[in-house]
Amino acid sequence: MSIARVTLHEYINEEDIARTEAWYDSVRAELFPTAEQAINIKTGPTSLISIAIYSSF
Repeated sequence: MSIARVTLHEYINEEDIARTEAWYDSVRAELFPTAEQAINIKTGPTSLISIAIYSSF
């Protein structure tokens, strides 16, 4: 069984989402090496949900 970490993000503007996603794509493997998968879902103009999947302990 896997474990999911769900994080809600709210930004000031849409440009901040784009900058954060670009940064995250560039550092995800280094900062979260045990994540099996990471999914960001844009839920509004300035919000998104991030879901990271990890193997069970």
